[in-house]
Amino acid sequence: MALLSEVIGFSSENSTSSLGRERHALRHERRGDDAGRGLGSASYELYTYSCSSNDEMEARALPPAPRPSADAPSANRSLASGSGLGSGSGSGSGSHFEVIDTVGSSREAPMASNRTLDELEGGATLTLSSRTRTYLAKAIKATDEIPVAPDPHGDAAPAGKLLNQFLASGICCNNIGSSCLYVIALCAAPAGKYAPIALLIICGLLYLFRSIYTEVVSALPVNGGTYNLLLNTTSKAQASLAACLTMLSYVATAVISSSSAIRYIKSLATDVEWFNVITFTIALLAFVAILNLLGITESAGVALGILLLHCSSLAILLVCSAIKAVTDMPRVGNESVLSHNWTSTSPDGGVCLVPMALIEEQATEGALLSLMGRIAAGKWLEVLIIIDAGLVLTGAVISSFVGFNGLVHRMTMDRCLPQILLRTNKLRGTRHYIIVGLWLLTSAMVLFTGGKIDIMAGVYTIAFLAVMTLFTVGNMLLKLRRSNLPTRLRASWPTVIVAFLGVVLGLIGNIVSRDQTALAGFFIFGAVFALPVLVMLNRTQLLRMVATATASFARSWLATTIARRIHFPAKRLAHHLTHKPLVYFTNHDDPVVQAKVVRYVLNNELRRWIKFVRVYPHRTTVPGAIPASYLYLQRQHPDMRIDYVAVVGDFSPAMVRHISFVLHVPTMFMFMSSFGDSFPHSYMSLGGLRLLM
Repeated sequence: MALLSEVIGFSSENSTSSLGRERHALRHERRGDDAGRGLGSASYELYTYSCSSNDEMEARALPPAPRPSADAPSANRSLASGSGLGSGSGSGSGSHFEVIDTVGSSREAPMASNRTLDELEGGATLTLSSRTRTYLAKAIKATDEIPVAPDPHGDAAPAGKLLNQFLASGICCNNIGSSCLYVIALCAAPAGKYAPIALLIICGLLYLFRSIYTEVVSALPVNGGTYNLLLNTTSKAQASLAACLTMLSYVATAVISSSSAIRYIKSLATDVEWFNVITFTIALLAFVAILNLLGITESAGVALGILLLHCSSLAILLVCSAIKAVTDMPRVGNESVLSHNWTSTSPDGGVCLVPMALIEEQATEGALLSLMGRIAAGKWLEVLIIIDAGLVLTGAVISSFVGFNGLVHRMTMDRCLPQILLRTNKLRGTRHYIIVGLWLLTSAMVLFTGGKIDIMAGVYTIAFLAVMTLFTVGNMLLKLRRSNLPTRLRASWPTVIVAFLGVVLGLIGNIVSRDQTALAGFFIFGAVFALPVLVMLNRTQLLRMVATATASFARSWLATTIARRIHFPAKRLAHHLTHKPLVYFTNHDDPVVQAKVVRYVLNNELRRWIKFVRVYPHRTTVPGAIPASYLYLQRQHPDMRIDYVAVVGDFSPAMVRHISFVLHVPTMFMFMSSFGDSFPHSYMSLGGLRLLM
């Protein structure tokens, strides 16, 4: 079928009584072979209305702009070239009359490199305002992950291959189950004979999080964890705080797991004088970092094999210890040890197969289970436990590197961390700055704690419990603010409240009881993450402060270099950061919703350019003028740019990707309202658009 595109545009001053609109329409006629395929079977049109701030009007016919090709590098893709941009500066100071006329052509021609917009869209002549054209002419950063010329009639992006329950459990349970190798001694040292009860309470508390995690992850199934949950229920600053705590917990997990692995291996050595735990721990962290640099992260099959070995080793240890207790139970006078512990000892006293003093020693040495294996069954079980500990704990370190890498990547894409972290090396395509940075942080924590397990555990416990607390808060906000989001399971309010109280009490108890070194480590390493995030979230204000502070130098003949290298660059960069568009998909023109969107953007984003996108089922339903509420919104916020975009067709993942490509807006800067069970698309298929209300 032939492709027909037509654009008619108007614009005017929004602060006067005259009505302004600039409108650009792009329609794809229905293709016979696509009938009944959702977006592919519907006409597709794009209109843009822009509120402007000047009553001058001009009409300018521009030469056709080259269309980015599928083969071109993403850094050089651009919807419009720099040539023929017209006289406008792109600052939004002028009003423009824009027209795009196209000639019908076939959509069946394959896309090739160096093809222009005329060739791709049937000889279109593109006329855009200088403001929009200037923005589109800029090279797209590869880190923005803008789709390469997506087909607006295409299907949803193919989903990644899902792991089955056993393989997924292999990855998750190795990370979770590895903690039993060091946490038993850490718990028994302060709890004494009440350690089994304390561990049962911990297990019960973790069981409550089963339904809490299921509800959140099935409702918002994208990378980010607590950060993504709070980003879609609260503000970006609060979500970033949770992300900083999560990153700190990843660092502490890698440190305590690697140190415990080395201590288990050390228990085999006959001459321990040469065996420096700190040196070997840093070496193990470097080994895992190298694996990540090479692109070797986690294998689900290997992880499942390690999990089976881990479960088998613990089962053998449990059986052998039970047999040892029954056949060779120590006695104190006329009582058995178990009876004596509960009737004649203080809470932190008592004896058992392993003397209490030795358990307390292992809280710092970190090899309790291998010692239990030797006492229960001999050298062979000790060696088996040590091999198991080395594999499982090393796997936990790898999981920490993978999780940290994914979270930092997500935050950097959201402009919460410097963009340099997204750079990849040419040899393996891995993000070396993130991986090497994590190795440096973990090594610094090992040196800070002196390799002591209890101090490492203190830093980790406080960070992890803080993250768990925020996760329960996020679950509550999900129920209150995004209650219509479809999810497989909903945790009951009593479950969430009990889990919240449990982790809060645990957090308070650890803060009060932990060594000052652990608290100092928590705040020091927490600040390492918090400070860059604070700078990134407030960089526009900081740049303007620098520009204001150096304004006098701009007029001083004694300091022209400072003005040229600091004042003017800071001023230009602050302007550049704010003059990029955001997209909000709406299904109505409710002024209350519009005001909430603007308020959210002002409080959470640096960008000051919002494109409200509304999908219409037919071209005849598209309004003849921009709705008055948007003009009023522009008058209320003169420092912002308010655009109105009307799309004729079906709202779908393919359309979202096409809008991202046409407007050069990454999906992480596209927003929408939450949806319910009747919505035909999933949150993940839409690219994880941020939910504002």
